[in-house]
Amino acid sequence: MKNLFILVSVIVVLFIAAPNSVTAQKAKAVRTIDGKISEFFCGHACYLTITDKKGKKHTDFCFAKLCDSWWSKDGTMPAKYKGKRVRVTVVKEKILLDEENATAFTADVFTKIQLLK
Repeated sequence: MKNLFILVSVIVVLFIAAPNSVTAQKAKAVRTIDGKISEFFCGHACYLTITDKKGKKHTDFCFAKLCDSWWSKDGTMPAKYKGKRVRVTVVKEKILLDEENATAFTADVFTKIQLLK
């Protein structure tokens, strides 16, 4: 019985004293914008402009799959997408400019484009 008490005591002490190895990660702020595709252009990266219902233009990096397909062709958006109603998902991402010097900045990025009817 004494051995059982010692064993239980050791387990309780280890459980209480052991550091919690699970750390919570800060969730990325995600928002959506409903609007129409106004423009798409590529330079050192590809950018998409969405004009929302109030007429405000939102131009951000486009990392969505749909933009990838435009980039891989010739860096232009097919004309049929201009003016299309969309819902885009926007996330703040760290953009690495210079890997060697670890130069980076944080920017809004379109990560998903949902075509609306």
